Amino acid sequence: MRSSRTIFLAALALLMAAASSAQDQPPDQTVTNEPPKSAADVRPGHWHASGFVGSNFGAQPASTAFGGSLAYLFHDRLGAEFEAAVTPDFHFQAGPSSTFGADGTPRINSYMANGVWAVPFEGSIDWRPFVSVGVGALALRSGLAVGSTNLFDPDDSRFGANVGAGVMAFSGSWGFKADVRYFRATGSYNPDSIAYPPTPTLPTTVTPAVPASSVNAQAGAVLSGLHFWRANVGLAIRW
Repeated sequence: MRSSRTIFLAALALLMAAASSAQDQPPDQTVTNEPPKSAADVRPGHWHASGFVGSNFGAQPASTAFGGSLAYLFHDRLGAEFEAAVTPDFHFQAGPSSTFGADGTPRINSYMANGVWAVPFEGSIDWRPFVSVGVGALALRSGLAVGSTNLFDPDDSRFGANVGAGVMAFSGSWGFKADVRYFRATGSYNPDSIAYPPTPTLPTTVTPAVPASSVNAQAGAVLSGLHFWRANVGLAIRW
């Protein structure tokens, strides 16, 4: 009985000594199991620029476009971009019978300010799927001769919008960008109201001309409500 009490008192003394020693030591400054910061918290923003070649479709036949864009993404996720493109020879949805002018095609320019949302996937190649939507203008230059001076005048424009999705990929500063976009101008599309210019007469060196008011009316008729798709691909750089 006495030996048991002695062992108990000795154990109690050891525990008290250990507790006292622990209290005298400075606290450990190391924090374990601290969750890592999200990559989005420290990811820098970047400027992006791209030049592209595209194909308009949803019109027959398809027509080739060229353009470029400049964008900035905050934390490589949310940002804004400006995109401009030109289609030198645009064909319309209603087919060859509604081609603008006598066997000719107009030039369509697009100017869009877009909001962009991207999802970065980093690795040896930095992939960034994205979606964008924005507003701007669609402009048409007729390419028809006006008056005796044969000036290519004028063009018409409409408020428009676009929505698209695509992917960017970078290795270092260089990469590529590809997307598909849908464009639409305000108004009601009516290409069948186009009036054709007169047929050339001798001498053949004289270009037929139509009044400026008629050219304006034709440009407004085909540009109002114009809608089409465009697929783009091109080089991109970030900094």
